[in-house]
Amino acid sequence: MLREEIQKMFNFSLTQDEKIWLKPLKDGAWSKDALRLAGELVEHKSNVLHILSNQIPSKQVIAVSIETTSPHWLTCDVRLISVSGPAMELVVEDVKQIASLLSDPAFLKVFHDASFSVSCLESKGFPVINYTDTIVLAQVLQNHAKGSVSLQYLVNHWLGLTLDIFPRYWVSEQVKLTEDHRLFVLEKVRAIHMLYGVLLEQLSLKHLEVVLDRERRALPAIIELQKNGILFNYFGWQKELSKIQLEIEELSLRIHSLLEDKELNLDAPEQLKKALNNIGIILEGTSDEVLVKYEADYEVILLLRKYRRKRKQLSTFGEKLKKMIGIDGRLRGSWSLIGTGTSRMSCINPNLQGMPSISKPYFHAAENHVFIIADYSNIELRILAEISRDAAMIKAFQEGIDVHSKTASAIFAKKLDGITSDERKVGKIINFGLVYGMSKYGLQKKIQAATGDSITLEEAENFRRCYFDAYPGVLDYQDRMLREDTISTLGGRYWSSATSDLKKGSISRFNYPIQSSGAEGFKEGLSLLMDQKPPHWKLVASVHDEVVLEVPVQESERAERLLKQVMTVGMEKLLKTVPVVVEVTVSCFWEK
Repeated sequence: MLREEIQKMFNFSLTQDEKIWLKPLKDGAWSKDALRLAGELVEHKSNVLHILSNQIPSKQVIAVSIETTSPHWLTCDVRLISVSGPAMELVVEDVKQIASLLSDPAFLKVFHDASFSVSCLESKGFPVINYTDTIVLAQVLQNHAKGSVSLQYLVNHWLGLTLDIFPRYWVSEQVKLTEDHRLFVLEKVRAIHMLYGVLLEQLSLKHLEVVLDRERRALPAIIELQKNGILFNYFGWQKELSKIQLEIEELSLRIHSLLEDKELNLDAPEQLKKALNNIGIILEGTSDEVLVKYEADYEVILLLRKYRRKRKQLSTFGEKLKKMIGIDGRLRGSWSLIGTGTSRMSCINPNLQGMPSISKPYFHAAENHVFIIADYSNIELRILAEISRDAAMIKAFQEGIDVHSKTASAIFAKKLDGITSDERKVGKIINFGLVYGMSKYGLQKKIQAATGDSITLEEAENFRRCYFDAYPGVLDYQDRMLREDTISTLGGRYWSSATSDLKKGSISRFNYPIQSSGAEGFKEGLSLLMDQKPPHWKLVASVHDEVVLEVPVQESERAERLLKQVMTVGMEKLLKTVPVVVEVTVSCFWEK
């Protein structure tokens, strides 16, 4: 759509340094429409470059929907599978009847919840090639992970239709299939096909084709993560759980002693608040959001937060986790491609991204296999340097200087080679704290907690001032983020103050473009990995900017080279001036 509009108005060309040259077809005739379009092209440069540099082949689009006997893709059976497209509508009970269609790359298959449907079909031996997901389209369009993406809601919202949706497993093994069942699933798959067309048009109007294409190419990665899972030694982990239980008991005794109340129920908020009041600690509540403000001031609050963390670990990663382990010893989570507001991936049931660090040694590779673990070095700070265009920070990364030591050098007014480990630690806290708008109060508490050294608010404020003196481009970037109507990523996502919660003046605006740009580059790397790796190399885990690949021992060196290469190239699609560094570890366990 946009390409055709440009061709009607302009002669255009792309330069090697990614500039777009436009000349009106009528010499010197810059009409209102031409000026409007030129303004849009400048504002959405990433998307325009994507459209103009990629001649997307036309594919026949068909919608596909499956009805299963249970809500879990690994254990369910497919009772019905329906297809809808131009000159094609069918409902069958046997997937074999359309297996060739599913694996034909000439057809773009549109699912609603491809994470479930494709995982289900492929686990039963039916590969699906070239697919997309209306959930992903809706998430890219609404630019948030929290909005409703149910088929019923989307069909009603975008098509104005009412669609009766039964649970995914409504056709149990005991249900005798009738013509009414077939008519219902046909209505459903027709709606998916229509929904795809409408959402695609809306995405084009908002210049989000480049974002959608990136997410679509990364979809196979979450399918594989979901199918493969990762081996977990629960027997060994039980020993850690026993240690955690002992820690909880010891923490409980210490807290009861400090609160001078042996009968107190630590898990009862009102009782806890009263007990704290009795020893002179007056709080507005006992939620973690409240307690974190006071942990540096009171030992008992520090211990309370630790107690709660340990309790949560025990309840979340104890018997509940054991029940989730498959018969093959692997933990499989439910993965979402866009799981957060910044478009990072997420995982639940269990949350493999949120496993405690002490659990990592109990994740292990299969016999005669190893893990290739790769992650980016200081990627958020590198993105900050790129997006803020701060000359000093860019130069530091280009010259391979440790940016935490460089920051410490600036705030302590010392030569780089004279920075101590504690001073570097302070530099690191400042780098990551001030990037996201930490106040002098927060900075004071963070430094005191990390180093054990007491600093005044004046010293914390001086650290802030020295930081922004050293990196003036960062301060300019933050000022722009607070003032501008629209904030954007390096890869084409954007948020408007009129259409999102990121209102002008919100410090959340510092975080979103950085984290989201990181997710964009990461997904570029994942899609390259899925295209180039052999099928028997298993993608088994991922955490934000980290990838874990399980490969045969004898192929570890080749896998190490490939993983480093694709992650570097993927992120380099976004970072043009700041070098990308990928660190790779080979291990039998999920630990670096």
